[in-house]
Amino acid sequence: MPFGDPIPRINVSRATRRDCDQIFELVNLAFKPEIGKSGIAYRKCDKYRLKDSARKHLEDMWVVKDGRKILGCVRAVAHNGMMEIGPVAVHPEFQGQGYGSKLMDTVENRSNAEKCTVGVVSCREDVIPFFIKRGYKWSTNLFKKWGSCTPTT
Repeated sequence: MPFGDPIPRINVSRATRRDCDQIFELVNLAFKPEIGKSGIAYRKCDKYRLKDSARKHLEDMWVVKDGRKILGCVRAVAHNGMMEIGPVAVHPEFQGQGYGSKLMDTVENRSNAEKCTVGVVSCREDVIPFFIKRGYKWSTNLFKKWGSCTPTT
C-alpha cells in the first residue's frame, strides 16, 4: 500500500450460505501444510473433505471480506462457559495485515465465556506467537485463555 493511502476498514460478518464455497477453499488452502506422516497434525485429506462439512459449520463461522472475496474466516462455538475457536484461516496473501486479529477480536468480544481454547496443528508452529501475543497459554496441544476471553493488550 503506497504511503498516504487510507488503511482499509476491516469488516467482519457472519458467514452466509453464499460464502460456503470460498470458506471451503480457504480453510483447505490454509491447512494444506497439515498433510503429513507424523506429528499431531497427521492426516491424509483436506480439513473439510466435502463442502457439506463446511456448510454444517456456517452458523458458527465469521468472515472478513474485500468486496465479495473472503480474506479470512474463523469458527467459534460457545457452550458451558467455554469458547472453542478454530479453525482460524487467513489467505496466505493477506496474512500479517490484521485480518486474523480482527476475526479473533470479533469472536472473543462476542463471547461471555470464562475460558477460550484454540487448537493449533503441529505443522503451524509459526502461528504460536500470534496466540501468545493475544494472552493465550500453551496447554496440551491447545492454547487456553482463562478469565474473560477479551484480548489483553
